[in-house]
Amino acid sequence: LVEAEAEAGRDEDALRWLERMQEGGVTCDSEVLNIMYSRLVTVCGQEGRLRDAARWFERLGETGIAFDARSYFAMMQCCAKAGNVDGAMELFQRMEDSGLKPDVEIYGCMINACAQAEDTALATAWLERMRAAGVAPNVQVYSGLINACSQSGLADDAVRLLKEMKGLQLHPTVVTYSTVIKAFAKASRPDEGQDVLRSMIAEGVRPDSIVYVTLIDAYAFAGQPEDALYAFREMESAGFPMDERPHNGIIKAYARAGQPKEAVKWLRNMRQSSQGLLKPDQVSYSMAIGALCAAGIVKEAIALLGEMENTSVQVSTRIHDVALRSLLSAGKAEDALKWLRKAVKNRMVPDVQLVSTAIEVCLAGESLEEALGWLEGMEEQGLLFS
Repeated sequence: LVEAEAEAGRDEDALRWLERMQEGGVTCDSEVLNIMYSRLVTVCGQEGRLRDAARWFERLGETGIAFDARSYFAMMQCCAKAGNVDGAMELFQRMEDSGLKPDVEIYGCMINACAQAEDTALATAWLERMRAAGVAPNVQVYSGLINACSQSGLADDAVRLLKEMKGLQLHPTVVTYSTVIKAFAKASRPDEGQDVLRSMIAEGVRPDSIVYVTLIDAYAFAGQPEDALYAFREMESAGFPMDERPHNGIIKAYARAGQPKEAVKWLRNMRQSSQGLLKPDQVSYSMAIGALCAAGIVKEAIALLGEMENTSVQVSTRIHDVALRSLLSAGKAEDALKWLRKAVKNRMVPDVQLVSTAIEVCLAGESLEEALGWLEGMEEQGLLFS
């Protein structure tokens, strides 16, 4: 009951159930309480409710029960997921001050927090600190470090760590390999990502669908549709379900290669799939519409937006933002202004990002009065932006 209330976000009700347990004479020793509160912290952390997780963690301290390693690990995981390095470091220090010795999982949390914050140097420093403490890194720790490199596009460092862990007889998982491929994607070196795929297959590690999608995205990011298609066919031949993700990768590849007609063709192929299982989503439409706008093919972009409005896919502010920015990049300020006015007429509800783009559009279209109107509207809603 306590866990169910916490999962539903009803923290106060969860607390009342804990109090009823105590009032009913149900006693819990320190280990059971640590398990219970740690679970509540974990539930909140998985849902991105960092403040609620911290509140449950501190409530355990208020009971007079000493935190154990399990409790610290649960809270540090929440910090790691949020990229809250300072929060994780504070917990690490509190743990050491309490006399508890951090284990490999705790150090792994610190490294993951650094990875989420895209601070590769600090992640590496924590690896050295871990070794100095006599704690041997495991596969998860190395995977976290490789993820830190991937987030920053440091592909060479990712490969070095991959070789290092193999030298320690630690066997990379499919997730580890996928992360290395992602590093090459961010570094705009997709062919070397393909080499990683070949290497893992040679070593007997079977790629999963995520590995192939990551490779397709790597070629898409580099604007190499033919190579993305080759990876797409490989994935298909391997027997994986060809859902929206690989198809969106191909659309993105054609969009980035400046081939909007091909991007739209793939979107239409998704809609006309024989099984009817494939449905273009917001990502599909935003990339195709953005590609058309960037090429100055405004009428077709508007027509595609109209088609989208007749589907179950919501026309989000992101779609309009992508279209407007693509038009501005193509030097089509007048068309961007027309697009914006039509979106307003259709009762588009803007967010901060879109308002910022709208002001740029108005200024580019030499409509100062409209730009000021957008700015005043933001101030009236109490929304701020830099």
